[in-house]
Amino acid sequence: MNTGSKISKQRRDANRSPAAERLARRRKASAWLDLLTVHTTNPRVCDRWPGHPMITTAESWVIWSEALARLEKNHPALFADVQALLEQSAARQREMSFEEWRAFALREGHRLSRVRRGLRREQLKAAKRLGYTEGSTSRRESHHAEVAERQTR
Repeated sequence: MNTGSKISKQRRDANRSPAAERLARRRKASAWLDLLTVHTTNPRVCDRWPGHPMITTAESWVIWSEALARLEKNHPALFADVQALLEQSAARQREMSFEEWRAFALREGHRLSRVRRGLRREQLKAAKRLGYTEGSTSRRESHHAEVAERQTR
């Protein structure tokens, strides 16, 4: 429940400490990077649906580099925060042993799956059609819709 007025929220935002401001910028950069990663990588096998379009490495690289170029042009401060996050992550991963990296990759895969599911739910909520299955907003392209239709005949 949101009980504060917009004016009081603006005052609170203006009175943030520098540490809180850095944390907010880092979270925003992390969220942007998560969305980019979700859109440029294929989901885990258990998160795919029938007929799921796969993205190639070349397509992924093009999308990734164009998104970073646009971010640098349109939002230089956010771009700097994203670059810092990428550098910190790369440095942290270089210092990991193979077993630590495997555990890290597993955690990241699960976390990105949650982001992917949340994003898919938001997209489905925004879709005008309500007859969908997980991963598809179209009943005509849905494997589950075909099965359901055959069962009702």
